[in-house]
Amino acid sequence: MHIMTSGPRVFVSSTIRDFEDLRSALKYELEGLGYRVLLSELADFEKPIDPNAYDACFEAIRESDVYVLLVGGRRGGWYDKTQGVSITQAEYREAYEEARRGNLTVIPCVRKPVWDRVRSLPEGTLESNVDRTASDGEEEIGGAPDLEDPAHVRRFLAEIARAEEIEAAVEAGESGPKANWVHVFSSFSDLMEILRVALRLKAEVSAAVVLDLAAEELIDFAQQIVTRRKGRLATALDFLPELVRELDMSSETYLGDVNRRVVISRETNARLGAIVIELMRRMDCTFVALERATYLASLSEYDRETRTVRASPLQKACMRALKAVRLVSDEGFRSSWSENSRGFLTESSGSREAAIWEVKCSTILLVVAGALQYSRAWLEVENLLLHLKHGRSLDPDPTRDVPVTPIRDQAAELTGEHVGRDELVRWIGTRGYVRRR
Repeated sequence: MHIMTSGPRVFVSSTIRDFEDLRSALKYELEGLGYRVLLSELADFEKPIDPNAYDACFEAIRESDVYVLLVGGRRGGWYDKTQGVSITQAEYREAYEEARRGNLTVIPCVRKPVWDRVRSLPEGTLESNVDRTASDGEEEIGGAPDLEDPAHVRRFLAEIARAEEIEAAVEAGESGPKANWVHVFSSFSDLMEILRVALRLKAEVSAAVVLDLAAEELIDFAQQIVTRRKGRLATALDFLPELVRELDMSSETYLGDVNRRVVISRETNARLGAIVIELMRRMDCTFVALERATYLASLSEYDRETRTVRASPLQKACMRALKAVRLVSDEGFRSSWSENSRGFLTESSGSREAAIWEVKCSTILLVVAGALQYSRAWLEVENLLLHLKHGRSLDPDPTRDVPVTPIRDQAAELTGEHVGRDELVRWIGTRGYVRRR
């Protein structure tokens, strides 16, 4: 199963040759947590084949939400050799300007051996604004580095740390520069810990695994609904909407005398009986993975305009299915429905060959109302399985054709009284409530 993520975009900037494996590992880890990772060497965004190809990188930075800078011992290629600006440095400057505008989170990271080597250079230290996450007991990435261009690396780190700007801001009583906290790391686990803190990440099980297990839970539920008839798979619930129309249940007939009996055809009685027999079987289902999928961050959608995360259509479908299957699996619901269903089987009056049968109105009403709940659960489960196992598009409202009540003349009234979610949210906004803290 291929999981597409529309989460926050992370641009990873560095020289390629000395960070190639680390960048790939970082991409794998972050995308497993729901982020969309952009790596220039992997063609994650369009790059025109012309001398100004670097502009595509800058555009990708502007469209990103997080910029992770990895500084190692290599300078990399020149962006502007006459000005002494490397490609990575130019990318950083683009990201820093976006950070100043509040459009981007910048996380500068430098390998500890590089940092220590630069500190040993004659022109002083850059220690004043450093987060030392590197753990002394772990093997360092790359060992003691040979700096390709020590003077350039030193200037670049000084630009990132912005010590002079901090000093000037303190003297002037103004706010200091943004995005200048330099993180030092020795290992990949150090780097991931830096990002977990900076981005408030939480470890997650792979979304593909969770959805695969959720599909298995849904199949377990479906196996208790679907039966084989004359060599073909079917479910009696498929005939329920038609059955409700056949019964033509009115409030005058079915909500009056509870002991009143109505006449139904042998075919209608047989269909009701099939539904009762199929649904009276004990349901033994758990929905742990389905619930997990409902809240899995890597399945969420990221709104870049509002910088907020919201539930995806898949998560909403999981939530609807979870609510529906839990209702019909509830012991109290099943006990009450089964009791009324047994009443239908024992109270139906008529011989096997009789063309018409007499059944209590209250019994039919309770049996059909319960069956409608099962029908909603089945349609939500079917909708998810079609998507997870067959790649079909999700139906945002798979239960639209299921009556809200078996009582014909109440359906329109109840539908009209139903308040939609969007309407409810707008109404709450007009009441002027302020949340108290």
